[in-house]
Amino acid sequence: MTALVSWQNAPAFLAESFRGTLASILRNQTSGRTEKTILVTSPGPGEGKTTVVQNLGIALAETGRKVLLVDADFRRPHLHHRFGLPNDWSLVDLLSQKIPLEEYSPDRLGVSTGYPGLSLLPNRATQENVAKLLYSPRLRAIFEVFTEAYDMILVDAPPVLHMADARIIAPLTDALILVLRAGKTDRESALEAYRRIREDGLLLLGTVLTDCDSSPKRHYSYDYASDSPT
Repeated sequence: MTALVSWQNAPAFLAESFRGTLASILRNQTSGRTEKTILVTSPGPGEGKTTVVQNLGIALAETGRKVLLVDADFRRPHLHHRFGLPNDWSLVDLLSQKIPLEEYSPDRLGVSTGYPGLSLLPNRATQENVAKLLYSPRLRAIFEVFTEAYDMILVDAPPVLHMADARIIAPLTDALILVLRAGKTDRESALEAYRRIREDGLLLLGTVLTDCDSSPKRHYSYDYASDSPT
């Protein structure tokens, strides 16, 4: 089942929980601060960050914004599977090629997911030196092109405690969301992830807690601009 079908068939409370999370994120923009590019990560794998990215992206597109989802995982990319799309052209190709970015057609910067206003730049696993790609000036240039072409960009990044990728990419974005999973993320991992984020001087918008309760109204919760994860 694709992300769009899941969204359309999901219980109403699930969609509303993401719309509520989105309202908290966008509230910052009405106060004069604009977080246009947001990186989403988690302490470890299996904590729900890709699901958060896909559903926040759909919720954002519902508002009429032009939204891009970027799969920034070069080892275990998943977003294209969620939308039933191929990844024969991906972020790693855009990074590896030498063609000037302005010469690419719009569909090379994001393919339609089938949901109005929502595009995706997938990724694929690579044998190339990932650190070299991430530190390349071309990555910054790519993000600058994204911000010109889209109203908002959500970046699905690898877990922050398992590899350095998220910490390398995060300074190219405006803010960060940390995803924690009830019953899986332990307190020590959450606090260590938070410590690294603060140590890097990154703006943490807040935390999304997934599977926080089995009752319908509390499947997802958002802790806005928290001082620390709890």
